[in-house]
Amino acid sequence: MIRKLAYILITLGIILVVASQMHSDSDIINWGSYSEALKFAKKDNKLIFVYFYSDNCPYCKSMSSKVFSDERIAGILNEKFTPVKVNVRVDSDLVKKFVSSFKEKNMDFVTPSYIIIDSNERIIDMKVGYLEKSEFEKFIMNVNK
Repeated sequence: MIRKLAYILITLGIILVVASQMHSDSDIINWGSYSEALKFAKKDNKLIFVYFYSDNCPYCKSMSSKVFSDERIAGILNEKFTPVKVNVRVDSDLVKKFVSSFKEKNMDFVTPSYIIIDSNERIIDMKVGYLEKSEFEKFIMNVNK
């Protein structure tokens, strides 16, 4: 009985330690709505970073756990941009608004996808697919208004 209780306590301890060390991108990135982002971008003179994702997309989950959970990446997104996270299955109107932009650049709209726009909704840059942390950082750091 004592051995079983000790096993349970050790298992719970390990789970708590691992869970406390894991970050979710929602914890450290100030995601907002698209309409809010337009207002803040104009007021703060920032670009808008739009991240298109789907709940059932394994690459989106990897972006959350490996890239957006990184404190350096989150800091850049929060400081340099007004970040917006768009669930493609929920906000289809916003998806429709930008799908043609991908087609114009001969890019398929897939999840994850990323668009950087200015406060007048002019597209500055865009990418699709999973990006390694270093590649993603280059993408967001090399943006010019």
